[in-house]
Amino acid sequence: MGVTTRILGGQVVLLGLAVSVFAAGSMTALASGFDLVPNITIAVDASNAVGHGRVVVGGNAGEWDPNTATFSWLLDQPIDILDENTLEPIGTLLSAQVVTHLENDFRIEVNLGIVSHESTTVFNIASPLVSTGGTETDFSVGRCYASITLTDLGGDGASLVGYGEYGIGAFQAFYDGYQESGTRFSHLLGTIETDNGGTATGSQAYPQFGFAPIGTDVYDMSTRLAFTITPHDLVYATTRFEISMLDPCYGDINQDWRVDISDLAVLLGAYDTSVNDPGFNPAADLNEDGIVDVSDVSELLSVYGTPCY
Repeated sequence: MGVTTRILGGQVVLLGLAVSVFAAGSMTALASGFDLVPNITIAVDASNAVGHGRVVVGGNAGEWDPNTATFSWLLDQPIDILDENTLEPIGTLLSAQVVTHLENDFRIEVNLGIVSHESTTVFNIASPLVSTGGTETDFSVGRCYASITLTDLGGDGASLVGYGEYGIGAFQAFYDGYQESGTRFSHLLGTIETDNGGTATGSQAYPQFGFAPIGTDVYDMSTRLAFTITPHDLVYATTRFEISMLDPCYGDINQDWRVDISDLAVLLGAYDTSVNDPGFNPAADLNEDGIVDVSDVSELLSVYGTPCY
């Protein structure tokens, strides 16, 4: 059984017992932009006509595996999100899982099920802030994925709309600063709708294949799910944000983590040049013989179409 922290009207209530203690300092977060919560695993804010409620789970509620550098937490029972003043239910967190990998291939996975109650409700679900330990020699690439299933439980249709100042994407990924204070990597899945009693699923990835160059060192990363859903409706979400420290592969002249027509164009732009010639590009000299010629074209074509991951 894990430890769940529910903050109601300024009071902290602990539910259950800790299974292990997470390594201090590995993850810290600003919970939904409000206050500093050390070692946070997940924070859920819910607001509607009834009021506002918040559920926070501490990082010591999960399990740390030093062999795989992976931290995992799984909700052991549903949690009602209650208004902080009246204690009236706003929504219910039915299921939740947080998995983070903290070595070389850094990733955050948040999977959850949540249901609204009597009113249209805004949910804001915050992940941990994961430190990558990036250095000035690291060049980072990233990718993210989200799949959201919306089910109408009230028999009147259902609608989910992404919420927040960063655009309509219900799933948002950030780096180098916690959520809004950082740089947005991507936001996915703007709107999902379904008819009476129906179910609809939306899935989106960025980039569609492989990784996208970030163009800077990445020191930390975080995600959030922020959306509005109609009353008496159910959402299941599967999300993933991944940062990797990858080196460009052989033939990737322009360092975009794939070998394609863009690399061939760069090579041809330096064709028939040698060291000390104007326009010579050492990255296009694949066989490193000091000349960009047909041999380099052959080298490039031998790996053409190769992704660098």
